[in-house]
Amino acid sequence: MLARTLEIARTLIGFPSVSDRSNLDLIEWVSGYLHGVGVQAQILPDVTGRKANLFASLGPPRPGGIILSGHTDVVPVAGQAWAQDPFSAHLDHGRLYGRGSSDMKGFIAVVLAMAPELMASARQSFHLALSYDEEVGAMGAKHLAPFISQAQLEPAGCIVGEPTSMELVIGHKGRHEINCCVHGKVAHSSLPSEGVNAIDYAARVQMQLQQVAKRLAKGPLDGGFDVPYTTVQVCRVNGGVAGNVIPGQCSFDFEIRYLPGCDAEQLLVQIKDDANQAMHGEMNDRSAGASIEFSHTLHTPGLDERGNQAFAQWIRQASSMAHGRQRVAYSTEAGLFQAEGIPTIVCGPGSIKQAHKANEYVDLAQLEACERFLRRLARCESLPPLPARGEQ
Repeated sequence: MLARTLEIARTLIGFPSVSDRSNLDLIEWVSGYLHGVGVQAQILPDVTGRKANLFASLGPPRPGGIILSGHTDVVPVAGQAWAQDPFSAHLDHGRLYGRGSSDMKGFIAVVLAMAPELMASARQSFHLALSYDEEVGAMGAKHLAPFISQAQLEPAGCIVGEPTSMELVIGHKGRHEINCCVHGKVAHSSLPSEGVNAIDYAARVQMQLQQVAKRLAKGPLDGGFDVPYTTVQVCRVNGGVAGNVIPGQCSFDFEIRYLPGCDAEQLLVQIKDDANQAMHGEMNDRSAGASIEFSHTLHTPGLDERGNQAFAQWIRQASSMAHGRQRVAYSTEAGLFQAEGIPTIVCGPGSIKQAHKANEYVDLAQLEACERFLRRLARCESLPPLPARGEQ
């Protein structure tokens, strides 16, 4: 089976499905492959027609089926020092290298290679759900998860195959991404009193965010997470036009990765209020048009382990998993499926430490472990528990 998985993985990695490009070639290839093994896939395009989700039932749908979820997009390779072409997969010392090998085309390859075996399961029912643009806000899954819910398939649960080293993840943080744009006043740099330096004020807002981050690091704490507190950090800054011009605008993006139970919306309100109270009046005294604006660019909900326990316990028993359940700081599409009332866990081959980096790879042993994992689920005599009404 591994040889088939590797063949498919090589093909998938060969599609340069970076989030700013179309994924249609990849989706159409998967649809054609599934048709060849007797599966009719549904291609679900976005409003532009350049991107698409895919949904397919592997065999006759039965109540209580399991969704196998993966995203088809990958992060860019620009500026990374790859030893070889990142979109031409290669094997070396028991590892498969290439962009997306770990995050998360390796998992998709395993599912596709095993599709005939999963279809032959006498007890379990499986569905394949592939999305677009997970890396830029889980845009595809925001349409795919409701589509599955409205299809009335009554799934027992969903497995999101993000790289977890084949450990069972039952909870993860949510993530907000926010843009802050500081509007100042342009002036010649020799006349600082004539301008309002947008970079200076943006830096002051960032200093406030550092203080918020330090406060949050003290608690509330949840020791079940690898990073046990809510985090705030600036990720990108843009401002200034020349070395002798007082900048009239500076913008930056920051994120909030929040623990379950954290009121991230209220935290954002407080951040906005603190910035405006500290600086808005001072800026307006120098220029009536000066301002600080915040805009919410994306939100990926967290995965709350409450409501997932029964499905997670069945996964452990059916697959004979020896690893304990864990919670992680990164975010996935799992919270979107959970929001539709579908118990969801995260489990897939590869390590998150390899994701998004040059020379990304997945160990072949991880792909084999994923094959064994799915095979055990398919052969399990017991059915996964159906979620109780209102459990989520």
